[in-house]
Amino acid sequence: MMLKFRTQVRWDDTLPTREEQARSARYHCEGCDGPWDDAARWKAIEQGEWQARGPFNGIAGFWISELYSPWKQLSEIVLDYLAKKDSAEDLKTFVNTTLAENWIEKGEAPEWEALLGRRENSGTGAVPAGGLFLTAGVDVQRDRLEAEVVAWGRGSPARKHLGFPAIPRMRARRARSQDRSSLRCEILNKWPCTRC
Repeated sequence: MMLKFRTQVRWDDTLPTREEQARSARYHCEGCDGPWDDAARWKAIEQGEWQARGPFNGIAGFWISELYSPWKQLSEIVLDYLAKKDSAEDLKTFVNTTLAENWIEKGEAPEWEALLGRRENSGTGAVPAGGLFLTAGVDVQRDRLEAEVVAWGRGSPARKHLGFPAIPRMRARRARSQDRSSLRCEILNKWPCTRC
């Protein structure tokens, strides 16, 4: 949407004030590139049709840009943008609330290959040196259990995410107890207790 805002919404930035620049704003048709004033934009919106992307389960959610609002003048949206564009935090608010988009932080991130190369391979069933006990966090999904096992020790060096594969869930009446049994077996098979 930010791309659409920057390409479809245009104004005369040579005018002396932000207010005059905002009043000159027009939305340009994606088909013919013709400029629309608010009346033409609202007429196009009126002719639009909302289409659900999923089955209706009794709750409808809407997340839509103010560009499609019949209660918002384009000059108000542009004036808001001009006031916020020079501050990263203010621009983030504009993108999130006015354009109804998720803000994407800019910055450097390592390539996935570099991260993959830095991983430690402790092998199946191996608890890292200094690991005193394991904990498992489980996320219950409709069709599977997602678990993460972490080794803990004294201080942070022994703390290590050991990971865990997804475990298919049972669909029977006693699924909860069978799911727990499956999870316990998987954990004990992968990291057997040496004291038992």
